[in-house]
Amino acid sequence: MQAVLIFLLLTGATPAHSIGFLERVEKAAKEAWGYGARNFTHWAVRPGLAEFKQNFTAITVFSHQDAVGTNISCFRIPAIVQTSSGTILAFAEARGRFNHPWYNDTCADCSSLGIALKRSVDGGQTWSTLMWAVPPNFGAGAAGPHRNSGGNPVAVWDAQRKRVLLHFVRGVSATGSCLPGNSNWQVASEDEGVTWGPPYDISKFLGNFVGALPGPGSGAVQLGASGRLLFNAHYGTAERSSGAVVVYYSDDGGTTFSMMRFPASFGRMDESTMAETPSGHLVINMRNDPSTSGCPGGASDPSCQVRAVARSKDGGETWSGITFDTALPDSLCQASIGLVANTTIFFNPAMHTMRNLPTLRFSDDGGLTWRKSVMVADSFADYSAIVNGALMYDMRTSGSSVGGVLWGSCSQPVPFRLWCTPVELLKSSFWNIGFTRFQL
Repeated sequence: MQAVLIFLLLTGATPAHSIGFLERVEKAAKEAWGYGARNFTHWAVRPGLAEFKQNFTAITVFSHQDAVGTNISCFRIPAIVQTSSGTILAFAEARGRFNHPWYNDTCADCSSLGIALKRSVDGGQTWSTLMWAVPPNFGAGAAGPHRNSGGNPVAVWDAQRKRVLLHFVRGVSATGSCLPGNSNWQVASEDEGVTWGPPYDISKFLGNFVGALPGPGSGAVQLGASGRLLFNAHYGTAERSSGAVVVYYSDDGGTTFSMMRFPASFGRMDESTMAETPSGHLVINMRNDPSTSGCPGGASDPSCQVRAVARSKDGGETWSGITFDTALPDSLCQASIGLVANTTIFFNPAMHTMRNLPTLRFSDDGGLTWRKSVMVADSFADYSAIVNGALMYDMRTSGSSVGGVLWGSCSQPVPFRLWCTPVELLKSSFWNIGFTRFQL
């Protein structure tokens, strides 16, 4: 809190969404503290490097208006899936308020929560009212899938069985550490998200990685050839010196699961996202903390402040070692990857230091190279989820290939756009999750 106030006093800034504002904050930070561990001068995306080629609109899906009259503090950690009919299901953690006299609305990671849901049948242009895939339980003492903390929703459409599978984790307490959790769960919908079956405990299949946090976001795929369902997760986080990315799979539609073998280097990674490539291979893209990941240049080297990548050519049975993609800057944030009409799409806040400038990148070779980058907004951005596949509504109605990404933002971010200003400091500050449609 003190750091936020100091920044505001130093800059004389208002929370305006502008490059000029960011440059004033950058200058003040240099004068006040120097450069620190991360190189604030190496901005990976500036106007002209990433292009505004389209008029993007973030269609609001989850906002503070959905929380009016409830015990919900905010919506964060989006996930998304499209069914064979073209219905889109958007998910998010609906985080409750802590029972504390001065930080009730901080939207903390270990808040009590449920997993909220909205549906769209017109390609994400309009959305239903708020629904629940996992109803919230903001009381203490709940057990099993209704514990009062945890979340990390990840969803996949099983095209063979015509149902949605949603995975999530449950944690330890609403006010303490919830990383890792202590149980993993699956719920299924046979009617495209209208109703959901009972929670199914899949913890016994995860061995030493019970409590791993799925995804989040775009963290599950179904292989087109075999129908295998794969989920990636992270156990703990790199910042807590216990991070590990793991992959588990099912060949029977989610009845049983097995753990994949993975390189030891995965043990130094954090939140991950996974997609099938046009060649039928798998690519996993991971949040990378260069102070712990083993990147040769270390935390102060911009070439290490990037995404970590590994690949599989055999359906996830074996994986390559990790490489660091210098074309994908990473601000220590989650990101998402997906396959849309034979184009691999990547989305993240594309800066080395700040959660800022949400950017789409397009690849024709499964993410080996990136042919274009397009900023969708000049704003704070954090977690996201890409729809796998072109939006079927647009294919039916216009024959055009349109993609979609669900991503989180904040109305009033703190300087450096590292976090959303707590509502205790600024009553007009709130989180939003919106949906952006884009042409390939």
